[in-house]
Amino acid sequence: MFDDLPLINHDPVPWETMTDARAHRVMQQHGSCPISVCGAKSQAHCMLVAAGRVTPAGSAARPVTAVTAAGWRA
Repeated sequence: MFDDLPLINHDPVPWETMTDARAHRVMQQHGSCPISVCGAKSQAHCMLVAAGRVTPAGSAARPVTAVTAAGWRA
């Protein structure tokens, strides 16, 4: 409903109101915000990591695939 309004609030919301869907929306809306200074994005990221929906950068949780001349190799 208010997706077209400019972002003015970067404060985190109460944890009990943060759902996976809301966290995804916050990550999209605050995409250009640095996670180190945007409380809303930081909270949403933590929520998605805890839910297993996001793997943090630098994590070895995902298998590494090799690239060949034909494309990706599983």
